[in-house]
Amino acid sequence: MWHLGPHKTPTHFENIFFLTIVDDYTRCTWLFLMNHKYKTQHILESFITFAQNQFQISIKTIRVDNRLKFISMRIFFLKKGIECQRTCVYTPQQNGEIERKHRHILNIARTLLFQFHLPLEFWRKCVLTVTCIINRLPSPLLKNKSPFELYNRSPSLSHLKTFSPKNFWLPQLCMFHLSKNLIRALDNASLLVILSIKNDTNYLI
Repeated sequence: MWHLGPHKTPTHFENIFFLTIVDDYTRCTWLFLMNHKYKTQHILESFITFAQNQFQISIKTIRVDNRLKFISMRIFFLKKGIECQRTCVYTPQQNGEIERKHRHILNIARTLLFQFHLPLEFWRKCVLTVTCIINRLPSPLLKNKSPFELYNRSPSLSHLKTFSPKNFWLPQLCMFHLSKNLIRALDNASLLVILSIKNDTNYLI
């Protein structure tokens, strides 16, 4: 699980964490954005059920670090018959695959932010885009196949576009002039409102 550290810059949806799950065989990556750490357990439990139903497989082993949110799930893992491997403190190399995946995602996301001069609040769009692309790129480790291909079929790339602010939604800024009855002598006579979109249907002010 990656978080923003002491200098938090949440997304427009107030996300400040993301949880990364990587399949050790196919290297397929799932990325879940979170507002709070306590959602970790719910996401993991839901993902395990999703994997069992969609891929007709049983998860046998899961490797996590020593965060309390993972340790508190040991009873759940025991009931599911899942072996939980925990890394030693301050030894991230024991979970090297996920650490490298985190670094890969963050490095490319940072490049996208800087390349297009985007505010840090847009890191959400960047990490999701990076994860989508990684799952569709062939890898020498997978005999030049993509993670998506090992799970399903050859991925279609026709829907992909050049990453650019022109190709995804940006917050709309609107200026409203306030009535004289609503302002005091030194108040700004204009009100800045940010319109954002949630789930492509609901507009928030």
